[in-house]
Amino acid sequence: MMKKSIFGNLRYNNASNCPKKILHLNFDDVALGATTFVTTKNYNKSITPGNLNSSVMNAFFGSGYTLQVQSICDVAVANAAEFDAIIENSIVSVTGPASSNISALLQNIKSKDLAPGTNPSFAPNQTWVRLLRNHPGGAPADDIDTLYVSSWHKVQIPPADELATFLDYSDPSGLAFWLALREFKTGGYGGTPGAGDYRVSFRIEEGASGLYWSVRGDDRANNAAVPGVPVDINNRQHWRVDCASPIPPSDTWFKFETLIERGRAENRTLAIVTINGVRSVICDKRSSGDLLGVADAQEGVQRLPWSQMFFVGLYADSLSANYPLNQQVADIQVWDKPPHNVDYIETGNHGPLPWVPTPLSKGTMFGAADGNDANPGTEASPKTYQGAVNAAVNPGDVVFFRGGTLALTTAAHFSLWNVGTAAQPIIYEVYPGETFIIDGSAITPGVGNQRRVNFSDSYQKLRGVIIQNMPEYGVYNGGTHNTIDGCEIRDCKLSGISNTGSYNTYINNYIHDCSDVGYPAGNYANGGNADGVSISSGTGNYVGHNRVIGCSDDGIDSWQSLYTRIEYNIVSGNGLGDGNGNGIKAGGNSTGANALVKNNLVYNNVANGIDANTGINVTFRNNTSYSNGGEGYVLEADTITIENVSSDNGTIKTGTGVPERNSWDISGTLTFISTTEGNANFLKVTQDGTFDGIGAHYI
Repeated sequence: MMKKSIFGNLRYNNASNCPKKILHLNFDDVALGATTFVTTKNYNKSITPGNLNSSVMNAFFGSGYTLQVQSICDVAVANAAEFDAIIENSIVSVTGPASSNISALLQNIKSKDLAPGTNPSFAPNQTWVRLLRNHPGGAPADDIDTLYVSSWHKVQIPPADELATFLDYSDPSGLAFWLALREFKTGGYGGTPGAGDYRVSFRIEEGASGLYWSVRGDDRANNAAVPGVPVDINNRQHWRVDCASPIPPSDTWFKFETLIERGRAENRTLAIVTINGVRSVICDKRSSGDLLGVADAQEGVQRLPWSQMFFVGLYADSLSANYPLNQQVADIQVWDKPPHNVDYIETGNHGPLPWVPTPLSKGTMFGAADGNDANPGTEASPKTYQGAVNAAVNPGDVVFFRGGTLALTTAAHFSLWNVGTAAQPIIYEVYPGETFIIDGSAITPGVGNQRRVNFSDSYQKLRGVIIQNMPEYGVYNGGTHNTIDGCEIRDCKLSGISNTGSYNTYINNYIHDCSDVGYPAGNYANGGNADGVSISSGTGNYVGHNRVIGCSDDGIDSWQSLYTRIEYNIVSGNGLGDGNGNGIKAGGNSTGANALVKNNLVYNNVANGIDANTGINVTFRNNTSYSNGGEGYVLEADTITIENVSSDNGTIKTGTGVPERNSWDISGTLTFISTTEGNANFLKVTQDGTFDGIGAHYI
């Protein structure tokens, strides 16, 4: 394992590198103080969290910080009562993001106090949860480099209004069309408080094309620029990122995450919004160089000491008369590093992907049901199916099988035995738009010579063929560097694919209903020897994007193999007769090792979902195990488990493994967007701020 780089995925290996929660305001145990005046237009309320860890806060922010609600209005008032009549902050009981009752901070700007069309003379009415620090001074590098903040918001606007109406871009001045939700300000350049103040601002804006998110770094804070740093004089912006990601509807909870990383060589500003379980990155600005160095001097906020941190706020510059404007805020968290992988992205496409046919012009040999091996094997004069394979002896040859059925007899396997190269594999492929079936139903299982599709040698590809009713394996592969792609393998009496070779690839196949139930003798075991895919030995084999359903033993079993990779498969409904009925097994008999099982959907299997099966150094990552009859996961002591999901199984898991942010490591109630098979969001975890980025749909 390795520590997270500034741009890499999150992995921590020891306590000193683990993310540390600095501050958590859930408002169940937060007390707000009385209104106290700073000026007649500016007032504060103290915030006292019951769970505040002063030593952690002092170590991170420095001593002498102040945590408070700060509010500003544009008109002078005489007393606290008048101020509270304009801007309210209070703790209220509400229905939270998970539809349960929670305590939240209500930020309510009750009126604009200006006539519509009038710009403020002091500042727009606003309110913030702010942390005010003593200016650290000293060298600019001596300050916080990484800061992650997350919070939940529900913005509420007058009835029938949405943000587009409230922000009102129709104003010809173009000055009044934004709503800021978070800001950070620097200060203390050269050791002088107030000098060199810069700002990073996260806001929703409205322009001529509608609403969008905008994140910017500027020197608006006190208008005090660092000498020698160029700036856009008109807008005083050093950088700006606009994004048309979804805007939260009024009266809808959404999660807002920001991450700022600063370094001498690398810098990053990241912002993420999650609405109704859908996560969108609204800013991911990365740059290199130091503020006072040669490269990327426009960055603006690099490494100057943070002086004010406005964690959540309501700060709108709108000429609209439609007030009040308020929001409910819950679960504010501040960390020194992200508590989860902020760089995860959504991934889909589980199961078979469409495969792209080889151009017909590439064909060097053709086989057909009515072919003759005395023919030259051209499209007009094809050989038999096996004869076409036998004639494809040159690397790069492409055999097209014309539509039809090849009925195997006890006389011979259908053998793929040629030798291609990595650059020029030999391809055997169904003719475009036709159906080629290899059928073994004429052979009685367990009697006489048993036949199958048989691979030997190397660098061969079988594509788009249907293999059915084999009396034993559908395909046996003892060769190396061979590929089965886009095939359907069904109703075979032993495993659909049996692999004993190395570096083979099985992709985009549909393997189903292979079963030896009712055949207890010989190679048969009344259900116990018919996996969907059996990797019973070999090194470096790949099983990806397959659909494996209804086989009597296990769905995918990498028994006794080394470095097998199993990913993006759909594995369900396996287990009949005396079969084991596991979805995926990795390892076996203590000789299987180093399997990687990731991003698989495994559900409704009779026994366990995903089983390490005594395998050594096995890794399970971002899998979803759902509604299996036994354990969601079976783990060995050294099984690495990262961001997996176990839900509605017989039991969650057995064994400890080496865990990192799996569903069973996280407190809370996990839900799925859909549990309906066939739905685009089937078994996709709801991104609720707690279980973000885990399960088979994310990497």
